Amino acid sequence: MIKLFRNIRQKLITEGKVTNYMKYAIGEIALVMIGILLALQVNNWNNDQKEKKLEKRFLSNLIQDLEADSVTIASSKKVSDEQVRTKQKLVDYFKGQSFSKDSLVFYFNGQWQPVYNFAPILTTLEEMKSTGNIGVISDLNLRRKILATYNSYQVHINEHEGIYNRLQEEFWKNILSKLPNLSTDFIDEKLDHFDIETALRDFEIKNRLGLNHANGMNRGINELQNINNQLLSELRIKL
Repeated sequence: MIKLFRNIRQKLITEGKVTNYMKYAIGEIALVMIGILLALQVNNWNNDQKEKKLEKRFLSNLIQDLEADSVTIASSKKVSDEQVRTKQKLVDYFKGQSFSKDSLVFYFNGQWQPVYNFAPILTTLEEMKSTGNIGVISDLNLRRKILATYNSYQVHINEHEGIYNRLQEEFWKNILSKLPNLSTDFIDEKLDHFDIETALRDFEIKNRLGLNHANGMNRGINELQNINNQLLSELRIKL
């Protein structure tokens, strides 16, 4: 093809047909430009396809990560819901409602043993950040929602979990200093040695029960679950 163009150009020059040569030259330039533009379009199309494929992979992996997080959150919520329920029973006891000794031990046991250490799966998010590919999520609002969700995870860990676990640790030290024979699995042991009524009359133990952040933690977990579910729904729709 190049040889053909060269022959035509040489013939026009030899015959002195300047006008025709100029037309030919302009046409040749136009053909070259069209070829370049077509090549660029093909290249852009290929890049778009690669980015769409990468976006789909990231969205799919994010869904898997968030589904795993959802299971962890649901498990924490189950424990937290029960802690809130048993805490209310103790509040009712302090207000004068009577319960059996076994029930009181069960309610009390639910207040000082739970520990929460939410460790969200960050594999896909970290890959997107480290490779600079977070921009392949074409929907700007969805991209912001992803970042906001993982930021909410961290806020929950720093605030709700941080406060709760610190108060729990203080509670452990307090009750273990006052009840040296207490063990973490005492609920499964014989209860003859454990005077729950006396323990619950202790002013400091009673106050620490009231301030163990169980309700605040429960609200935080519920909020976390809602945030997780919302992002999951949007990602599934996008995918």
